[in-house]
Amino acid sequence: MTYLKSSLIERLILGMLISGFFIFINAGILQADTIDGIVAVVDKQLIMRSDLNKRLLVLGINPNNDIQSRKILELMIEEIVIEKTYAKYGLAAIPPSQITEMATYNKINYDTAKILIMRKSLMDMMVASRVVVTQQMIKDYYDNEPEYSGSLSLKLQQIAIKDDKAKADKAMSEIKSGKSFEDVGRKYSEILNKGTCDLGWVELNQLDPAAETLLSKAQVGAVEGPININDYWCIFKVIDKETTGAKDFDSVKADISTALETKLREDAFEHWLRQIMGEYFIGIYM
Repeated sequence: MTYLKSSLIERLILGMLISGFFIFINAGILQADTIDGIVAVVDKQLIMRSDLNKRLLVLGINPNNDIQSRKILELMIEEIVIEKTYAKYGLAAIPPSQITEMATYNKINYDTAKILIMRKSLMDMMVASRVVVTQQMIKDYYDNEPEYSGSLSLKLQQIAIKDDKAKADKAMSEIKSGKSFEDVGRKYSEILNKGTCDLGWVELNQLDPAAETLLSKAQVGAVEGPININDYWCIFKVIDKETTGAKDFDSVKADISTALETKLREDAFEHWLRQIMGEYFIGIYM
């Protein structure tokens, strides 16, 4: 993420800084001192390696983790841009009591809370009015999110036979010949629930993937198997099925609208912020 916007003089100054030396004039004598390593520049504002390491340690991230270090550095750059942009638009200073309240409520530090408030103020000013959530968008979201349609549950019986496919085939043959599933189960199954084949109600998506695939379209009364699951050959009978946990559209549309609006505002703000960052000279040196 490197943007170029600086005069020749600024480039020369940055070049001297990045090389690792400050030049001081003291009693007519030039003195060069080695500085803490620079990892990024936003215009003339520096981010030092020690600043980055301090943030990483607060977050519990190993400074030697280059991928995470880069992500946090980019976040620090974004924070500087937000502060500069907030000041550029002449927005009112944030009362310290408001920042402290935000920090306490969200269990974050003071500086992070200040940035979050600035970020929200800029978002409200620049993009909030441009975000429109339509009824069709809400309905489409509702129709495509599994959490609202509920989950299919099956009431099952099971015959489980360990490491003996021939025995499982024989059990299945007897069921097909007309013998009751329960009688065959008591005769052959090595896993019983209080002497019965009953598994009770089970959510389809909680079953072993092989069983889930086998039973996903099975009708009430169907007997399916045998299939191999964890060294057992299993036969299932679907006693009943129903969908549980479904949510009515009218009961959730307000929550969906809020969630969509929040996401769209965030997306619009991120797009706007990327454009704003292009107005600054940003250099990353790690």
